[in-house]
Amino acid sequence: LHLLLFLDLQNPPESSPLPAAELVPMAAAIDKKNSAHNSFRRSFNIRMYQGPTWSKFNYLEQNGPDLLAQNDNMKAGGAWSAGAMIEFDALRQRWGVGIEWNEYIHQLNYRRTFEQITTIEDALLQVEVNPNTGDTLNTVFGEAEVLVVAQRRVVHHNRLRAITIPLEWQNQWSLTPVLHGGIALGALVHWRTSLSGRTFTGEEGNIVNYSDSEFPSNRIAVTPMFRMHATYDIAPDWSLELSARMASLKHASRPSSELPDQSGQFKGRLL
Repeated sequence: LHLLLFLDLQNPPESSPLPAAELVPMAAAIDKKNSAHNSFRRSFNIRMYQGPTWSKFNYLEQNGPDLLAQNDNMKAGGAWSAGAMIEFDALRQRWGVGIEWNEYIHQLNYRRTFEQITTIEDALLQVEVNPNTGDTLNTVFGEAEVLVVAQRRVVHHNRLRAITIPLEWQNQWSLTPVLHGGIALGALVHWRTSLSGRTFTGEEGNIVNYSDSEFPSNRIAVTPMFRMHATYDIAPDWSLELSARMASLKHASRPSSELPDQSGQFKGRLL
């Protein structure tokens, strides 16, 4: 930026033999300031964010019980996440690295109506009554088979909590001088902190609990992700951003040979 200079003539003091001129800097024009600000590239940005998460679990095919039929009973659920990211320029590209706390919740929502025949012991089978007096003359007790119609409903919220490191390549374009749009591609490195819930087994209607102990000891998982965002500048160094991210996470229990008899083995994907 070149400053414009002009001459400001000053009256010389009586002791000075010659007139003197002083160079005074002139303030840059407003359009010059704006153009300088727009061309300024920050070395890095800090982005802090939080918001709701939406997740849904689906079973995947495996060489054990066929659980794909139970995917209709797995419903989406909401939770919350928060994080911070440093965005910087390197190799003529824009990058982002951060750290997050994430919780993913989905529902096991099972409803079944079934009929079964039940045997009742010492059921009253017959009563003999005197038609004139109304007195009971004889009663017969024994076993009786009855048809029972019942409905079973199970609703449970399965939870996965993780500390996550997002790694992003970013691209952004300006829609207006203060409104920008962009995308980001990259990966999420999850460190699983806890996992609990309920799952189906190969037996129809049999639902068992699971916890973190039923899962592999390796708690690290890497998942691909895609993010879209819109940014509004409220000041030269501050902006508001609305962002949406999509990711897919596979996780599976340990082999059935390593699990207790009452537990179920499964493989699935969390979206």
